[in-house]
Amino acid sequence: MSSGFNAELTLGPALVGVALASGLFGCSIVQTYGYYRRFPLDPMVLKALVSVRCYTMLLTFAHIVCVVYWTWIMTVTSFGKPDEITISTSSRSANLVITPFICYLVQRFFAFRLFRFSGSWLLAGICSVLGGISFVGALVDAARVINWQSLGTNMDALYWLTTLTLVSGATCDLIITAGLTFHLRKQRALTKISRCSS
Repeated sequence: MSSGFNAELTLGPALVGVALASGLFGCSIVQTYGYYRRFPLDPMVLKALVSVRCYTMLLTFAHIVCVVYWTWIMTVTSFGKPDEITISTSSRSANLVITPFICYLVQRFFAFRLFRFSGSWLLAGICSVLGGISFVGALVDAARVINWQSLGTNMDALYWLTTLTLVSGATCDLIITAGLTFHLRKQRALTKISRCSS
């Protein structure tokens, strides 16, 4: 093996990521199955939201297949040949296209939940716009990475669209998290007050 190869920095994180992603995917499947089994009489709107989650899980399954295949190439196919380990594979390219769809669907789901708790069209609209910017930017960046050979060596990490994509996605996530935390705590406080007065 070449002296510059460090398996702890390349193969280790890939294996840990595959194990964690697979475990969390299994938890998500169990939760969805449990929901449909325990709450068959829920309103159709709620069932429709959960069915969107099912489509997200299908995309997540495709994501896991791509990551497992990529890890297989790095750990088995390229075993003993560290010079052949590369991040640019067909499964990795497919993963770059799948991931923005997963993120966008999840952000839309939680933005809708935030709207249901807060009743604020403004918050939901801001999250939708930020999530849309992140989605489109991630797809454009994925296309740039997939076609990196035709672009030459001009793949600087400080590309303005990449920065905008990351900032808008993170801002959307922060607004959703802060909004849901605030409204769930408020609802919890109201529940405690009504229990005490009963």
